[in-house]
Amino acid sequence: MNQQKFNGNRLKTARQYRGKSLSDLAKDVEVTKQAISQYENGECMPDDKIFFRIINVLNFPWNYFYEKDNNNIETQTTYFRSLLKTYKKDRIAQTMRIEYLILLYEFLETYIDFPKLNIKNFSISEDEINLDYIEEVSCKLRNYWKLGSNPIKDLIYELEKNGIILTSLETTTNDIDAYSQKLKVDNISRFVVILSNNKNCKVRRHFDAAHELGHIVLHNFNEDMEALSKEDFTKMEKQANLFAASFLLPKDAFLEDVSFRPNSLEHYKNLKLKWNASIMTMIIRAFSLSAITPNQYQYLMRQYSYKGWRRKEPYDNDLLVPEPTILRNAVEKIIGSGFMTGEQLISEFSNKYNLSLARDEIESLLNLEKNTLLDNKEEVVLDFKKEYKQN
Repeated sequence: MNQQKFNGNRLKTARQYRGKSLSDLAKDVEVTKQAISQYENGECMPDDKIFFRIINVLNFPWNYFYEKDNNNIETQTTYFRSLLKTYKKDRIAQTMRIEYLILLYEFLETYIDFPKLNIKNFSISEDEINLDYIEEVSCKLRNYWKLGSNPIKDLIYELEKNGIILTSLETTTNDIDAYSQKLKVDNISRFVVILSNNKNCKVRRHFDAAHELGHIVLHNFNEDMEALSKEDFTKMEKQANLFAASFLLPKDAFLEDVSFRPNSLEHYKNLKLKWNASIMTMIIRAFSLSAITPNQYQYLMRQYSYKGWRRKEPYDNDLLVPEPTILRNAVEKIIGSGFMTGEQLISEFSNKYNLSLARDEIESLLNLEKNTLLDNKEEVVLDFKKEYKQN
């Protein structure tokens, strides 16, 4: 066993990272809840048998538990769309992933010239935010990013191009579909958006990303979300939803399209291919812009439900789901150029931040293909038949 001192705080971090309570981990490794608490508080150490059970259950390298914490991260507000439907332990697990992701980003930035954050903060008092203000902000940001009034082909690309850090992760619960956070590392602000792999649908991913962008441009990241009233939380979520619809479907251009046949579901179905927004989002947007009457809105919603589109809309399986690519491209640049192997990358990261993570954990956080960081991958080498080889 390592002669360095066991870091009980790392055990607590690893447990929370996996979304486990004290009772959960105690049951998994067959000890009492009090024993886990004592390990975490540094009152005693687990013996070898228990320690290796912990490693197996939490899937962290053994040396992770003997390293001293060495980072300078200031975590600010995390906006969860599903705050009211999820357990606190699941939210903690997701926010901890962001902290390790941002360290990986900082490490890669040592070698890679990433896009700089290019966003204006339009946040004002939440009491002053109304529909007109949201329309104005979405229009200003579109112009600032030179998007004009055109449909956005790939919003994930636009966010990454403008310095917002994105990745796609498996979440601990299906109720967590996307969330955003502001962090400061060495006093430099970073915005991170996490998209869930649970939604394999382009238009839903677009809306999720636009919703989180709404929080970034409209809201402060100094809120204590756990202390917010249900009414205040619902209000902020509604504002982010309104921004998402306005940003994806700019007022004048969308009205021009929808006014041709505003009461036809088939027309909205066709517009989905142009605007990369869901039929539901477009109907709600048309109603909010007074393109349809309340009676027409109710009619469209009844037809929408009757067709079973609340479960799955037309073209959901046909549109290519956009993926975050910048972090993946950075790793491929470093490894592909021969500057560093995958295993060297893992080792250098561990040494710099005193943070040992398993290869598959790093691959997951960076949205890499499995085994991207594995050196000496064995594979069968194929070649053309002689008659098809070029001279």
